[in-house]
Amino acid sequence: MPRFLAHGLVIASDAPLRLERPAPADAPADVTVRAAPARPVPADDPEGEVVAAYAEEGTNIRFAAVRRPDGTVLLRFAGTCEAVIGADLASVELVPDVRTPAEALPLLFNGLVTSLLLELRGHLVLHASAVSAGAAAVAFAGHPRRGKSTSATLACAAGARLVTDDVLRVDREPGGGARCWVGGGETRLRQSAEGLAEAFADPSRVRRTVDGRTAVRLPLAEQDPLTLRAVVVPIPDRDASTVQVTELAPPQAHLVLTSYPRVQGVVDRAVLLAQFGLLADLVGAVPVVEARLPWGPPYDPASMTTLFDALGVPLSAS
Repeated sequence: MPRFLAHGLVIASDAPLRLERPAPADAPADVTVRAAPARPVPADDPEGEVVAAYAEEGTNIRFAAVRRPDGTVLLRFAGTCEAVIGADLASVELVPDVRTPAEALPLLFNGLVTSLLLELRGHLVLHASAVSAGAAAVAFAGHPRRGKSTSATLACAAGARLVTDDVLRVDREPGGGARCWVGGGETRLRQSAEGLAEAFADPSRVRRTVDGRTAVRLPLAEQDPLTLRAVVVPIPDRDASTVQVTELAPPQAHLVLTSYPRVQGVVDRAVLLAQFGLLADLVGAVPVVEARLPWGPPYDPASMTTLFDALGVPLSAS
């Protein structure tokens, strides 16, 4: 079974997950992923002790995760897919609905399933994309549609390398500070930013995703893990002409980042307390800044050079 490295885990999978970095052949798997035959996935929520539940108003986006008596966690995307996470947190079974296209499975697994699995395993997960300059990483955190993927892609156009898109595992470094882990190799751009794909010459690294975005496969960070040097909350501003950076005090940073959960609707007390405490450790160790950024289209990679210089992480180190 092919093995891949992602988010600090060795993932063995018989399903194509669009993971890029192969793991050493003799590396034991931390998580084994198997694809089950398609079957009808119910539209109602599953029964069990609720871990997380979320429904986005005005859309058909809805999911629920429950812990069952045998210790497994069933995550159901209503009418689309189920993921069964083993009680030992070392296995995932993916069950697509009969109407779900095969290309949707990597999207679901690499997003919400991976995020929930990491949180259940006790890791801090930020709703963030991240890039690297040498051995240092900078994360872009925020709500959906607030420029995380666009900022990461723009930084790569200015010379950075991609760490991950939309899901960032962060751990404390033994000597203080924090480190983050390389995830997948694509950013997914919304229509207003898809012109950024033209900054990367190879058209074979650009594709249309099942959710209607433009995916750009970017050069991945060469070091893993990396020291996380800053967390940036981008504030896109089409009227701005310069980059403006404001550092947040730790209590404010904690409040802001708590409002951007990667797994929406978590009610499991143990998971909530762990994420809260880990986030408190992070904001005490790593600067969190708000950055007002000149916004396109068109987009100018020079804005990222300015931002990274202000953070003390020059892109020339890439």
